[in-house]
Amino acid sequence: MTSELLPIALGVALSPAPVLAVGVMLLAHRASAAGLGFTAGWVVALGSLTGVAAAVSGAVSPSSGLARASYPIQVAFGAALLGIAARQWFTRPDADAKVVAPKWMTSAAAFGPGRAAVLGVVLVVANPKVVPLCLAAGREIGSTSAAGAAAVAVGVFTVVAGSTVIVPACAQLVAGPRMRPGLEAMEAWLIAHYTPVVCLTLVVVGALLIVTGARGI
Repeated sequence: MTSELLPIALGVALSPAPVLAVGVMLLAHRASAAGLGFTAGWVVALGSLTGVAAAVSGAVSPSSGLARASYPIQVAFGAALLGIAARQWFTRPDADAKVVAPKWMTSAAAFGPGRAAVLGVVLVVANPKVVPLCLAAGREIGSTSAAGAAAVAVGVFTVVAGSTVIVPACAQLVAGPRMRPGLEAMEAWLIAHYTPVVCLTLVVVGALLIVTGARGI
């Protein structure tokens, strides 16, 4: 993986929602099935989105208007994410306010593997942090790699980007109930610090989009 792709992949991996979702499912009654279903949906969606972006980038001339326009759009999107991060930070609940888990967590805990897989896909395609990073990664891969090398690069990027979901799901298969204390601690910490983690992720992703986009302008 190139030095340009690694920080983009890590930006995707830092997204807290999928990590929290897989943790919730691995703690539920149908832990392994739901966790693997979510992981499959998440990974397939990441790979598909990045692969499509790489294919389009590879078919478009770097000097075309479409290719040139993608960079300032990316910078503007990154700046917007920084603005969202600032807004969320300054409107966050008071430190002594009661911590409430996101509403979707209650539903996700009861998901079977099919609905879990759908949630994995949704958390990619409807995530304003993940989509632009996958598109940026695909553009980088498609513009710098031949077809065969691009497929390998997409695969490696997907594994690294999805690692924070893949690792807990695989660990659950190997360790079983022994994973429960660690998963419970991870879930409790993410719920307690959800807003700061989201804000930090938005800042990191926004900065990545601005830096990588500015290089192409």
